[in-house]
Amino acid sequence: METTPIRRPRFDRQVRPNFQITDRDTEIIRQVAKHRLLNSAHIIALLGSSSQVASRRLNLLYHHHYLDRPRAQLDYYTRGGSQPMVYALGNRGADFLAEKFGLARGKVDWFKKNQTLGRLFIRHTLGVAEFMIRLELACRRIDRVRLIETDEMLAGASPRTQARRNPCAWKVGFSAQGQRQSIGLIPDRIFGLHFTDKPEGGNEYWFFLEIDRATMPVIRRNLRQTSFYKKMRGYFESRQAWKRDPHVRPFPITNFRVLTVTTTQERIHNLIAANKAFYQGQGSKIFLFTDQAACLSGNILTLPWQSGTGDQVRLID
Repeated sequence: METTPIRRPRFDRQVRPNFQITDRDTEIIRQVAKHRLLNSAHIIALLGSSSQVASRRLNLLYHHHYLDRPRAQLDYYTRGGSQPMVYALGNRGADFLAEKFGLARGKVDWFKKNQTLGRLFIRHTLGVAEFMIRLELACRRIDRVRLIETDEMLAGASPRTQARRNPCAWKVGFSAQGQRQSIGLIPDRIFGLHFTDKPEGGNEYWFFLEIDRATMPVIRRNLRQTSFYKKMRGYFESRQAWKRDPHVRPFPITNFRVLTVTTTQERIHNLIAANKAFYQGQGSKIFLFTDQAACLSGNILTLPWQSGTGDQVRLID
């Protein structure tokens, strides 16, 4: 028997008359562009508005093409109930930001690009956004800690770094297993914490964020294959190289720590074991680990992270 297609009004645009952009709308568009994807719950938390007000403005921004709704969300609605709606930047939103703030528009067709997004990409990107939003809200509650965004850091980077297609990506080479190895690194996010109650010059701390969904093997037999061990080794060798020669640093950063948010405590145990495998059997303090459940239940700045040496560390310390 032929079935009637299910209507998806969430994805049917209907332009509403008398629509005008407000300051709140501008902030919504800016936040979505910054994080690449946000769901409605993220936007409500960032703006501190009621769910009804936020939903009404999000609907209007979607129907007028300032925002988009990736269609890969359809799986969320057919498999296990409703989820917060996910939003991406729309073509008209990109035009608006370029005109209002002078941001580079490029020739990207955001509508087409958003329709190619897969569920795994959406899930991972929302995971990064969830962490960064919780961190931003935590910094707002503590006067002495200021969040330093990626763009602020890149403003002080070399012209060569700024000219790259992805200025947050770099390669590092090192010797291991009897041969020269190379790895490309792209953190999920780069950010800093500025402690305003400490003396200038030593009051900024930098972090590279990795949201680990446990899809990558922890360790493999050789470094030609992708593994989290190889990724950690790349970060470690980068830090050593940047200390030795400031000219090879892509960013105005000497020291940094790598924050890994993973799935379970068992995965953390395995990652720490892999970390110890390349650092004198003791592990490195530059690597900090926690799991998703801890991030969702606590304050990012005050929750205890496990270091590569097994110690517990708080970012606020």
